Amino acid sequence: MKKKAAAAAVQHPVTKEEMREIISEQAFSESILSIEPSLTSGKWQLLKPDGTTPLQYPPSMPDEIFWQLRFEPAKWIAEKHIVKVYVGTDGLRQDEFLRGDHPNTLFRGSIATASLEATIINTKYVNSNPLDRISREFQTNGLNLSKQTMSNWTVWSAKRYLLLVYKLMKLL
Repeated sequence: MKKKAAAAAVQHPVTKEEMREIISEQAFSESILSIEPSLTSGKWQLLKPDGTTPLQYPPSMPDEIFWQLRFEPAKWIAEKHIVKVYVGTDGLRQDEFLRGDHPNTLFRGSIATASLEATIINTKYVNSNPLDRISREFQTNGLNLSKQTMSNWTVWSAKRYLLLVYKLMKLL
């Protein structure tokens, strides 16, 4: 009921007759004895003495917000790297192949990325899945990667990168 009176006051000043009409339509008949004096005296601070309201917009209920969790299966992103190759034409580099800078990779000539190897290590050692099961899971998502290749990558990663971390941890 207060909401209806305030909504009307946003559009134009509410007269006492309009206020009584809104109260009689929206409230119990005996409520007119308490609602009208509360609105006109400023006790509820919804209406000013001139029948306008300090509200800028009609009052409304708060929006309902809810969350949902959506699962997206693994997706593979193929990164294409182009390394320019030139043939030297003069000086010391004549008839030599010259290559531009090559981005750093986990293993030279391999499709392995740090994120892919981290996924394999996490799935194998944290989630306790055998490499065969990981390979089948990858195949269902369109990536043919043998368990032998994943095993080699994991051993090479351990020797090349993780062994250094292990040795530093032992020192502490």
